[in-house]
Amino acid sequence: MLLLIFEAGDGRYAMAAELVVEIIPRVRAKKIPGTPSYVVGLMNYHGKAVPVIDLCMFRGDALCEERLSTRIIMIKYEKDEGDHTLVGLLAEKVTETVQVDKKDFHAGGVLIGVGLDGNGTGEDSSEMMQWFDVKRFLPESVMKDLLRV
Repeated sequence: MLLLIFEAGDGRYAMAAELVVEIIPRVRAKKIPGTPSYVVGLMNYHGKAVPVIDLCMFRGDALCEERLSTRIIMIKYEKDEGDHTLVGLLAEKVTETVQVDKKDFHAGGVLIGVGLDGNGTGEDSSEMMQWFDVKRFLPESVMKDLLRV
């Protein structure tokens, strides 16, 4: 399984690459009045208005830092069974992918010791990543409100 590795605040995450539509540079988004602080706004993506969420701010940290590696991860978000919409996730250090086996994840969805070259796991490594499950990380109630905008 191919994973996209990124950071949000002090957390390091791994997301299934199959969810990713495109990774794009940070662009200016139109702020939406009355939305929570973690909503960056709406961006124009190929003529379509797409909401963008700052994952650092959503976690309760500060805004994602302005870095060359700060990107918007455009994902397919499943609204209903078989019905998808696009959502942009602003994250930091979006620069790596790794090939792993799903069985390498330990309890709680933690991947320990996977080298960035994808050569297996090792309990002695300090590299830890948490599995990023969009539905768990971004509660359905939050997404329903956001997707109504």
